Amino acid sequence: MKKITISVAALLIAGMSYGQKYDNSDNQKTKETIQEYNSNLSYQIEDMISAIKMDMYYGYITQDRGSYYINQVYQIKHRHQDLLLDLYKEKAIPFL
Repeated sequence: MKKITISVAALLIAGMSYGQKYDNSDNQKTKETIQEYNSNLSYQIEDMISAIKMDMYYGYITQDRGSYYINQVYQIKHRHQDLLLDLYKEKAIPFL
């Protein structure tokens, strides 16, 4: 009976230590996904800002309205950067 108890305890300890194993490949995949998402979104935001500036230049939208749109897009960009920084802090992902 004592041997069964000891072997069950050993199996439980082994299972707990296996569950706490650090998987670097999963962290690397998450880091790459975040980096790709960040770069794609940054390029899209910059493209949108340049398109708004071109529309302002050619007179499709007024200067006031264009400035408002650009400010709103910059606010979205800053919120996105804040969310990424929070994600880095929570998941302890090394800064890119």
